[in-house]
Amino acid sequence: MKIWKGLIAGAAALSLLTGQTAVTAQQAGLTGAQKDAMAQTLADADENQLLGVDETGWIYYQDSDWMTRKRYLDGTQDQPADGEKLLYFTPPGSYSLRDNRNMAVVRVTDDQPLLKQLYEHDFQDRFLFESGSSVVYWHGTGKERVSFGDEKIEQYTRGNVNVSNLDGSGNKTLFSDNGRLDYYSMSVHDGYVYYVLTHEDGYGGDLYRVGLDGKGRKKIAGDYADSVASNDGNVPGGLRYEALFGDKSGPVLAINGTVFYRSTDHGIYRIGADGKKTKLAGKGTAHYIVDGGWMYYNTEAVDEEGGLSYTGPIYRIKLGGGKPVKLTGIRANFVTAKDGWIYYEYDAVEGTGVLERKKADGSGLKQRIMSLEDHWFGTKLVGDWFVYSLGDDDDYRVKLDGSRNVAVKSFPPKCWPQGWPTNDPACG
Repeated sequence: MKIWKGLIAGAAALSLLTGQTAVTAQQAGLTGAQKDAMAQTLADADENQLLGVDETGWIYYQDSDWMTRKRYLDGTQDQPADGEKLLYFTPPGSYSLRDNRNMAVVRVTDDQPLLKQLYEHDFQDRFLFESGSSVVYWHGTGKERVSFGDEKIEQYTRGNVNVSNLDGSGNKTLFSDNGRLDYYSMSVHDGYVYYVLTHEDGYGGDLYRVGLDGKGRKKIAGDYADSVASNDGNVPGGLRYEALFGDKSGPVLAINGTVFYRSTDHGIYRIGADGKKTKLAGKGTAHYIVDGGWMYYNTEAVDEEGGLSYTGPIYRIKLGGGKPVKLTGIRANFVTAKDGWIYYEYDAVEGTGVLERKKADGSGLKQRIMSLEDHWFGTKLVGDWFVYSLGDDDDYRVKLDGSRNVAVKSFPPKCWPQGWPTNDPACG
């Protein structure tokens, strides 16, 4: 296969932290053209330097000297932002720039005492996310010495997950973290925080939910292994950004009180608000994504060397259950499903990789998006754009309807590590 096979696993893992940020009137007022402009700007951004997007449409990133800058959603007005105080999803013990499944950035002002505290005391307090007028954050209560490079340092490893109003009032503890909280599983849906406490053996965990008011804490499942992806937006304004790499677990997906997840027995289940558990898919399936009332996934197949790979037929099944519907018959890497189309990659002939889409309604309608003889691999999906690389600094993005295929105008310039060769003239 021409596409790097690992990207598909990344697509499933790097799913979305949905429902945690209230949509402002300005966000809701974004036109289709503005969303597409933002998608193109985000597609051009180096995902390793990207911090996220605030509710007014500014895109924050760090340049090659690790100074913070911002660029407006349409790619204009690039300017320094190192003096701004920013908060974004940063779990305890994490030194990464951001988590690109939750792209919300919050600007802190002096009249916001709680956010100011979280910004100034990040050694003990970690901002997780906003939900309406509430702020969910982690507060450290217990330290231990941990390895950091060649050194041992003291670090908060146990704490509480708290919620408070933006003005700092109404503070309450939602639950305790004894060091087994899977931070990347956390999500907020319909006024509830969903989270997973991992088992002591490290495989799977117990899934819980608790109201943002601190009430109604309930264990939902004891066999939680991983999430099911969704096409809901993770960028302020409703856009979806997905980097196609990484192995962190995704946030819990809940729709109208019904939870969807992969179990430790490798099956996919839904658990309704009434506690009823229904199996949607079994072993030998992977790369699940929910779109428009359906769950899509693909299956195992035997490759040319006689090994198993998840390149078998793609299916979909209604979220309420029922009989799976087979959508493809060829060996292919399943990329995603969006707006009634499925997207997949396969080798048409030796040395030629094809990115194709097909209607999922049974009509058989197909469209070839692109075909390349050069070795290429996907790096991210942003809105209606698929970004791929030919290696080195040759990155491109193609619209999912195949209408445009253009070179990425990468920012910041890829000038690091210092002294390494680069094709970008901006590096000098």
